[in-house]
Amino acid sequence: MISGNSPVVEIPTITIKGVACKTDMGLYSNQYSDNTLALLSFYGAPQQVKAIFSLLATGKEGYVKDGDDTIKVIRNHGTSLRFRGYSMGYGKQFGLLWDEKIDEKCIIWTSPAERENAICSALAKRKIPFDKSWLANLETVLGKEGYFSPLRGWGGLGGYEASWDDNAICDVIVALLTKSVKRRSREKVAA
Repeated sequence: MISGNSPVVEIPTITIKGVACKTDMGLYSNQYSDNTLALLSFYGAPQQVKAIFSLLATGKEGYVKDGDDTIKVIRNHGTSLRFRGYSMGYGKQFGLLWDEKIDEKCIIWTSPAERENAICSALAKRKIPFDKSWLANLETVLGKEGYFSPLRGWGGLGGYEASWDDNAICDVIVALLTKSVKRRSREKVAA
């Protein structure tokens, strides 16, 4: 939306039971029946920030208004939420809320340029052998096989919820390499 010569940026708002805060970024999984939060960055008056955390922690539904879209989010009841609040001065507080298992099950990047490094780091952390040149094919196949489920969000964040089965992922890599070697040998025979 443009007003005059200066762009007007609407910052999304999260509302729960009448309590509202601005939210600059967030990620959620829609792999299950509800949109379960993985990460939420938000700010407002200290009472509002603490209330948003408490309401989400007790299982209340939140609604993120992002432009014309409204996204319903809820906590994942299989894990606990973690929260950290920081004073911003002028009577405002910043809150960061995350799923306690985010480091085990999520791959997160803050810009498209960071995507490749985030995926490489996650695979290396699991000690899954791979070559960076395979990454595009590997990412596609792991998505199709159900090991990577895309996370949705706002504020420029992106990511995957990963179902880590190291042995099965190594089998997928071997299958990819075997197909690649067979394809190259057929191309050499045909030439």
